[in-house]
Amino acid sequence: MEGMDDVTTQPEDTAPGVRWIEDAATFKAMSDPVRLAILRQMMAHGRPEELRHWSVKELAAELGEPQTKLYRHIRQLEETGLIRVAETRLVSGIVEQRYVAAQTSLEISRGFIEDSATHDEAVDLLSAGIDAYRRDLLAGARSGRINLRAEKVPGATYSRPLLMFGDTRLSPARASEFRDRLAAVIEEFVGTDDPPYTAADGIDLAMLIGCHQRTGADPAAARQDAPQDDPRPVGSADEGDERPG
Repeated sequence: MEGMDDVTTQPEDTAPGVRWIEDAATFKAMSDPVRLAILRQMMAHGRPEELRHWSVKELAAELGEPQTKLYRHIRQLEETGLIRVAETRLVSGIVEQRYVAAQTSLEISRGFIEDSATHDEAVDLLSAGIDAYRRDLLAGARSGRINLRAEKVPGATYSRPLLMFGDTRLSPARASEFRDRLAAVIEEFVGTDDPPYTAADGIDLAMLIGCHQRTGADPAAARQDAPQDDPRPVGSADEGDERPG
C-alpha cells in the first residue's frame, strides 16, 4: 500500500465461531441498524479463514455511510467484543486500525430474550434486523447487483430473489406444521456448514425469514371468551374483509 510505513498484526486468541448473546450490553450493541449492518458485512462468509480485515474507510464505502459516522459504532462493537483490532498500520505517519469480526455467526439465547431482555430492546433488535435486510436489498436492486427480474437459469435459480408479503389463515394444527417445517428447513440449510463452501465455490444468500401469529390471540381461548349469542365462528371475517385467496 502506498505510503505504508509499518504493519503490526495482532495475535488471534482463538478461532472465531458461534457467539451466543446472553448479556444486555452485547444485545444492545446489536440493536442498531448501522452496527448490525457492520457486523453482517464483517461476517459475510461465515468461515474463520475467510474473515476479512476492514478499515473504517473500507466499511464506510461498502455500506454507503459517512466514515465519521461509523467511528462510534466501531468503538461500541469493539467494547462489547463483537469485533477486534486485527492490524495496526502506520500509513504516512497516521495510525490506521483494521478490524475483524470476533465470531463467524451470532445466536441469541432464547432464555436471555425471555428472562432478561426488555420488550423494547427485543423490538429494537427486530427492527434493526429488518432494516438491515431492507437496506441491503434496496441498495443491491438500485445498483443493479440484484436483478429482481432475472431470468431462470437451470441450476441457478438462487439468482432470483424470492419475496413473499402477505397473510394466510390456517387451522392451529396446520399453522404449527407450517412453522415447524419452516424451522426445519432453516436448520437444514443454514444451521449447518456441511460441506463447508469457500468464497470461490459458494453462493452468498441474504435471508429474512419470519412467521408470527398476527393477532397474538389463541383461537381456543378466543372461542371460550366469545359472547355466547354470537353465532359466527371466532376468526371469521366481517363482510368486506379481505381474505387470502
